Amino acid sequence: REVVQVTISNKDVDGVLLRDLRLPTDVLFLDLTRNGSSIVPHGYTRVQLQDEVTLIGKESSLEEATLKLGY
Repeated sequence: REVVQVTISNKDVDGVLLRDLRLPTDVLFLDLTRNGSSIVPHGYTRVQLQDEVTLIGKESSLEEATLKLGY
């Protein structure tokens, strides 16, 4: 398993619930940082542009998730 940090930059996912993102099933959200504050993410957390998220999963799945979320 790998861990990556991604900044949400895709306008298509702005305001979408984590549970509705349709990321690979082996990708888990470990942390979400918004405006310097850490948020424990759950399925009903809405992502916003410029959120920093920490993800864990297989390298190939993380690449797919990164492409969908931002950079």
